Amino acid sequence: MNAAYYASILHKLCDAIKQKKRGMLSRGVCLLPDNAPVHKVAAAKAAVKECDFKHPPYSPDLSPSDYYLFSKLKKDLRGKKFDNDEEEFKTAVMKHFADKEPEYFLKGKELLVHRCEKCVEIKGDYVEKQQSCFISVTLKIWSGQKLLDEM
Repeated sequence: MNAAYYASILHKLCDAIKQKKRGMLSRGVCLLPDNAPVHKVAAAKAAVKECDFKHPPYSPDLSPSDYYLFSKLKKDLRGKKFDNDEEEFKTAVMKHFADKEPEYFLKGKELLVHRCEKCVEIKGDYVEKQQSCFISVTLKIWSGQKLLDEM
């Protein structure tokens, strides 16, 4: 993934929101970045600004990919060998998420709301530091097209 591709996905998302969810942009769209280097590149930052998206700093507490999605994906793929076969790996990842019911993703959103409230409550300190037993979407590029299709 490079910055140009990421920027194109952001512009497609912006266009889809304009077409299908009128008024959403005026209320504000907040992207929750993970810690991928591509999110920090000037071209990506420019696309975020052009689309008038809010893009707060990375926080593992507020990144569904960190506390929810990828931990479950890692469990599902544990022990599988892909022998440098990118297509086989991509297919396994896509299947993992395609097999999930809508409630799976809704739970991730509910956890995000709870974690945001907790983060405000503890004045920005790390949620995991405050609550070590806390139950573990940044918009991920793999889901970007699915998101656009579903809007």
